[in-house]
Amino acid sequence: MRLFLFLLAILTCWLMACGNGDDDDDDDPTAAEQCIEKYSPENGYDWETIPPGLSYGDDDDDDDDVSMREHAEEQCRANGGEYCESDDFITSRAALCIAQDHGYMGNTDVWDVWMVFHYGYKTVIWATQNLLGEKFLCGDSRGANIHATTGEVLGEMDMGAICDP
Repeated sequence: MRLFLFLLAILTCWLMACGNGDDDDDDDPTAAEQCIEKYSPENGYDWETIPPGLSYGDDDDDDDDVSMREHAEEQCRANGGEYCESDDFITSRAALCIAQDHGYMGNTDVWDVWMVFHYGYKTVIWATQNLLGEKFLCGDSRGANIHATTGEVLGEMDMGAICDP
């Protein structure tokens, strides 16, 4: 009986990869991690909006990317948010890459990507949206809310069919 229990324990441990040193899955970067690494500031990318200089009522200052980050960080801190440190934010290109990888951007190369403090999530996000419906005749405009620090997809934005007259 003891031999049976011993063999059962070994078999269970082996099936669960207990102690076999096979934890390669933990070493393989996720698609989000690959996007974050590829489009990092160290590789020459920044936190600019896409398209560059996209502004939502701010002045026409060429420094929108810095004020956007600083504004998001200030809003995050003022509202008791988490992950507020702007130096830890992923770049806009990394957020776009993550959204594309998750299939949120559709078959288009026209996007808006902007950073904002999200009051519901209580953190800073990159909001991504394809502009299929706005720039072409008609199409589904979709996007995703990407956590600005971790790269996690927090939610989907689905604006439905938008058609230009």
